[in-house]
Amino acid sequence: MQHNNDICTSDAVLSHESENAEERILSLEKKLQQQDDEIVCLKSALADALRRLTTLESGLLSVFLSVCLSASWSVCVFIYLPACLSV
Repeated sequence: MQHNNDICTSDAVLSHESENAEERILSLEKKLQQQDDEIVCLKSALADALRRLTTLESGLLSVFLSVCLSASWSVCVFIYLPACLSV
């Protein structure tokens, strides 16, 4: 009779471990999906920031060119070089 009780106990333990494993797998899959969604959002935010930065840089370049066209070339070099060196 002891042998049958051991089998029943072993089956119960295996069943419980299997349920725990399934729960852990489901939890990990949920976290993975959340992280995937977050990566998509971060990529979108980065793309938006890069677009805005490009727009800003284009605007600054046009302002710089306007200054250069209305000033002497030496003034443009004086304004532009320190900005380049700080980058």
